[in-house]
Parts: sequence; structure tokens; C-alpha cells
Amino acid sequence: MFRWVRGSWLAAEPTATGDVESMGAPADAVDRLVEPRMLDTLIRFEQAHRRRSLTEMRACFHDDALIESVASNGQALGADETAEALRRALDDGVYSIRDWRYEELDAQVALSWTSARHLVGDARMRDEVVCRLHVGREGLMWRVKLVQDRDEALEHLRRFGPTLGLV
Repeated sequence: MFRWVRGSWLAAEPTATGDVESMGAPADAVDRLVEPRMLDTLIRFEQAHRRRSLTEMRACFHDDALIESVASNGQALGADETAEALRRALDDGVYSIRDWRYEELDAQVALSWTSARHLVGDARMRDEVVCRLHVGREGLMWRVKLVQDRDEALEHLRRFGPTLGLV
């Protein structure tokens, strides 16, 4: 639960210019109070994915994340398990994610679409467009749900809230 603490360095009233006055705090301290947007994290993840950097991809996941992914065949996995699924997928010689597109619904909620080529089971390969609903926490991917389309994503978000039903 939130509680007020005495001695805050942040003034309660904006200045005449509309800026928040700081009282002895670093100039960028107010900006650091705002969580990074989910869209920024997704772009960082895309760049890491293009470089095939598992360490940088894992750094985009919240430690308490539950992520459904193409690499995990749609199974919701934790952050480390998702990184391991990505490693196996990248090593299979088929897995490919491209044509990244995004829609920011809120600072911590975004949709993404990609073209994906991946193995299904041990013997089949699939090419498809994949839609994902992302919810961020602390500037990192916290919940990711595979959905059919934007309408399903919005209904899922309305129905389950930020957990996306992944608990």
C-alpha cells in the first residue's frame, strides 16, 4: 500500500512554466520516476533478437514474467525459461521472426505483430503472422499473451486485466 513519506524532494505544485520544481534533486530525477514505456522495451528486444543476443533479450524480461512465445510453442514460461526456449529455437535452423510492427495501447501495454517461421513439433514447419499482447512492469516485459488479433487482445485485456490471466 502506498504511504506518504516526509521529506520528499519533489514539490507538490508545478512552476509557472508547468514544470515540477526539484529541491536539490538531480535534474533528470523526475524523468527517472516514470517507468520506461513498454514500446521502448519491445524495440530493445527486437534489436537484441536481430543480433541473436540472448543476454540482451533476457534483460528485457521482468524476473516475474510469464511469457507465451513462438519459441515455447505457446506455453507460458518464466523469464529464464523463455530465454532458454529462444536459445533452442535460434539453434534449430528454422526459427525466424521478422517484419516487426507495434501498436502502443498505453504506456505499459502494447501489441506486436511479426512474421514467424518456426517448427511445430519435430517434423513440421509453419509460416504465420503472430500477434502478441504485452504488459510491462518496471519497464520490462511482465506478461505476454499470444492472441489471434487486436480484437481478441482487447477483449482479453478487458476480461483479465494486466495479468492477462497468466498467473
